[in-house]
Amino acid sequence: MAACQTAKEIAWVKTLINEPLNVEDVPTTLYMDNQSAISLIKNPVFHKTVKHIDVRFHYIREQYTGKKSLLEYVASKEQHADILTKPLPRQQFQHNREALGIQGKHHSKLEEKSE
Repeated sequence: MAACQTAKEIAWVKTLINEPLNVEDVPTTLYMDNQSAISLIKNPVFHKTVKHIDVRFHYIREQYTGKKSLLEYVASKEQHADILTKPLPRQQFQHNREALGIQGKHHSKLEEKSE
């Protein structure tokens, strides 16, 4: 569950920033493309189909109930971080690359510098 690892890293960075500056902790929004996981975190319904939940689920649930993390759904095609984690069709890759502010190697500014 990538959300758990992300929440852990956010908690670590927030500790590094907030403690020395004595700043109040504010919730961080996690954008997830799995509506079932979001529903289960927000409203844990324990029955046969979810009885073997990973321990990582409990961490992210604790972050949510403790108001340290907020969860928001984002459609898979708008999940720009996918560019770093999975193979994508060319058009979707380029869309995500541009959304992240990453320029392709054939960008005109790069060509100008090489001349």
